[in-house]
Amino acid sequence: MAQGPRQVTKNRLLWVEGRDEQNLIEGLLKHLDISSLDVFDIAGETNFVARGQAVLAQARSMGITLISVGIIRDANDNSSQAFKRALSDLERLNLARPSQPSEFTQGNLSVGVFISPDGQSPGSIETLCWNSIEGTEQAACVQEFIQCLRDKNALESSNEWKTRTHAFLASKADPVARVGEGALKGYWGFESPAFDGLRVFLRTLAGQ
Repeated sequence: MAQGPRQVTKNRLLWVEGRDEQNLIEGLLKHLDISSLDVFDIAGETNFVARGQAVLAQARSMGITLISVGIIRDANDNSSQAFKRALSDLERLNLARPSQPSEFTQGNLSVGVFISPDGQSPGSIETLCWNSIEGTEQAACVQEFIQCLRDKNALESSNEWKTRTHAFLASKADPVARVGEGALKGYWGFESPAFDGLRVFLRTLAGQ
């Protein structure tokens, strides 16, 4: 499993919510041949400010002048509220705040926020991954499986996106449990239009 950097080594940073998201992004960065970003697992939204402060302080102590900072957050039920919470956290870190998701601020330190899956729709990183393989035979079988559970009142999961992605990953020759692990194995459709927004965001953050 991929491990995040233990210290700041680059002048472009990306903060994600957890280890699974870190693995997913590192899988995508490898696919895109982007090596100019340090990806940090912030360990949950509630830890973002404290962990962010520590990373920024570390960069200063090492004499690294940051050029760009990116944040990836899940929309969950409301993408607008998720973006507002991200802006509030950026304000507490004394960082510039973009006016819209996926846009970057101007100035010496450019800051951007990506809200999964696409900046507008509700959902999460699992939604984005599912959208990238929707239409495949495996995805169709997973949907039939979920519908069967519904018909029998046997669907206990409260997060259908996780149920879908876990079932899809279980169908692979080398099954894994989480979307990030699937990304490291190349199981998601990184060239799918579903990833267009995130690909552009990462390339902009990386200065490409």
